[in-house]
Amino acid sequence: MSKIEIFSTLGPASLNPAVIKRLDKLGVSLFRINLSHTKLEDLSRIVNLIRNFSEVPICLDTEGGHIRTGSIIEDGVYLSENSTIKVSRVSIIGDHRCFNLYPHYIFDQLREGDILTVGFESLILQITDMSSNYCNFRVLIPGMLQSNKGARIDRQLTFDPLTEKDRKALEFSLDNGINTFALSFVNSKHDVEEVRLIIGNEKRIISKIESMEAIKNLNEICLISNGLLIDRGDLSGDVALDQLPIYQKKIILTAKQAGKKIYVATNLLESMVEKSVPTRAEVSDVYHILLDGADGLVLAAETAIGKYPVQCALMIKNIIDHFIKFNSKDNNVEMTELYDSQIASLVRPHGGNLVNSFSNNDSDYVPNNIMKIEVDADVIMDSEQIATGAFSPIEGFMDKETINSVLYDYQLPNGTVWTMPIVLQIPMELKSRVLSGDRVALVRENSKEIYSIIQINQVFEMNLPKMSKLMFNTDDLSHPGVKRLFSKGNLFIGGKVKLKKRFASNYKYLEMTPSQTRALFYRKGWSRIIGFHTRNVPHRVHEFIQLNSMEEYNCDGILVHPIIGRKKIGDFSSDIILESYKIVLEKYYPSNSYHFAAFQSYPRYCGPREAVFTAICRKNFGCSHFIIGRDHTGVDEYYKKDNINKLLDSIGDIGMEIIHYDEMEYCSLTEKYVIQDKSVKKGRKSISGSTARKMLKEGISPPDWFMRSEVSDLILNSLNEEKFVFVED
Repeated sequence: MSKIEIFSTLGPASLNPAVIKRLDKLGVSLFRINLSHTKLEDLSRIVNLIRNFSEVPICLDTEGGHIRTGSIIEDGVYLSENSTIKVSRVSIIGDHRCFNLYPHYIFDQLREGDILTVGFESLILQITDMSSNYCNFRVLIPGMLQSNKGARIDRQLTFDPLTEKDRKALEFSLDNGINTFALSFVNSKHDVEEVRLIIGNEKRIISKIESMEAIKNLNEICLISNGLLIDRGDLSGDVALDQLPIYQKKIILTAKQAGKKIYVATNLLESMVEKSVPTRAEVSDVYHILLDGADGLVLAAETAIGKYPVQCALMIKNIIDHFIKFNSKDNNVEMTELYDSQIASLVRPHGGNLVNSFSNNDSDYVPNNIMKIEVDADVIMDSEQIATGAFSPIEGFMDKETINSVLYDYQLPNGTVWTMPIVLQIPMELKSRVLSGDRVALVRENSKEIYSIIQINQVFEMNLPKMSKLMFNTDDLSHPGVKRLFSKGNLFIGGKVKLKKRFASNYKYLEMTPSQTRALFYRKGWSRIIGFHTRNVPHRVHEFIQLNSMEEYNCDGILVHPIIGRKKIGDFSSDIILESYKIVLEKYYPSNSYHFAAFQSYPRYCGPREAVFTAICRKNFGCSHFIIGRDHTGVDEYYKKDNINKLLDSIGDIGMEIIHYDEMEYCSLTEKYVIQDKSVKKGRKSISGSTARKMLKEGISPPDWFMRSEVSDLILNSLNEEKFVFVED
């Protein structure tokens, strides 16, 4: 199936580097500049802006032979039914008494009794009488009269195919390498021939079909054009609205039979000018346009003046992708396959699909005499994240072969990149009681409530010193990760997890599963999302790298995802981390630029291994990018600063983009956050979480360039009130 094109009209909502780059990434085929809404003196600036940030070709859309209203005061005026208003031959600023029509020469073609329809909102006026400099109208159907709105008379008038502004714009375009032109209000082949004489035979002409006269001459227009574009907005002024779909099908068929490209514009996703999602009718309309054989779709107001230009283009891309995928299979669509593809705009989960083994169905029988193994909160959290898909494609606790593959080769036995052993250690005294093939239940210590069921496939032992050195680069028991590994013993079980109950916490309202998070991103219209993992309160460098990354990598938003499980002594409590982030995000981040959620997990202090692991987890939540800092989930003395780069180079592509920041510091001379440069001393100030903790414990508020005063005030006040701020045991 040939490529289906997307044209995106650029305007006030999209003429900025961030949106242009995002539209480029989404695969927009052409950027359309609409001369009807672009000043001639702005054309050079707009073309240069586009070309500075994209190589997508530019299409110049002419004003063409068409009536438009002149300038009207403020946002326009409302004309009530049976009121009267004049049209002046002399240029004026219009109001409720008088206005202009353009081009000026059209005044001489007006006749008493003519009906004038203005815009798509159907303000309808009738000429009652005329003089040499004015014609008087009465209002038949009330509505808003606004500047530069398209208008039409209810009979055929004679227009030049190009306005003076069009001719100057064409001259500029030829001098600046623009090769595609959309001709507005083409009525006959002679209009196309006149433009062809100006631009030459090598340029591409797309003739816009937006009048009954063009439909009458459709075959001859089609034959000498490179393509046709159905402008359904203006065409609906000449044909009955309930017949518009029929005309649309006939025009598409004519173009296809002639072997010419055919595009459709206007009201594709009109509701997305104001809302982040389209209506069901709009989505169905777009799909059926493609079924009829259209070669491309043109976004107009949606990307020019709408609030959600990127989301509009993404929605069109998704519809096109689904159309191509499921129509290439002779409509033999499996519903499960269709469901799995509903968020195809997001990065695929690691390994291809999200694991889902959460069963709270009472019919999923668990015998009363099932063996119960008491485990700590960390194991319960791991089993939950396995079952809800955060650790995809892991389906359970690892067997010995998988652990060794991960430790030695940084991958699962099937070759999928994976860096973190996900293990279940049990007391040695259970060795004679658990066998491969058994089902066991995991319960909390001192509790009989079942959280998950493990189908054991292996019971085995590991060499803990060797395992520790591979995982943590050390077997030193002062390392918190090593200490935990050795404390659990060297008897392991591997097997798939079936989750029966989620782990309760005070922050469950902030938790979302990967599938829930992906659905939310889809509803927001996000496709490029940065993940940020943290176990600290925010300081100013955190803010800088998050906001700077969103801008630099043209992302739609960021998932701020602090962990809320066990931490080591001296770390900030989850309460303080969450409350401080709420304050900073709500006050200092742009609206609709972030999603804040809690991640029910814990630090393993594995340095580079864990950095990649936390990235993969956020990939499963739908993140396409992930920020890794200088000391990501590590313990300083055990990991060198270049370890993460070496690991990333050795394991290759993990299916998402890693944004790696070296150590940052504050430059008081420029008042900016910069990469640390040890050769520069003057004005440079370091920022670190450990320094912040030390200052706050001493009752000192860090300076504002270091930490927001709202955050330090929250922490100091909480300390004064003897609230839980730092982990103590």
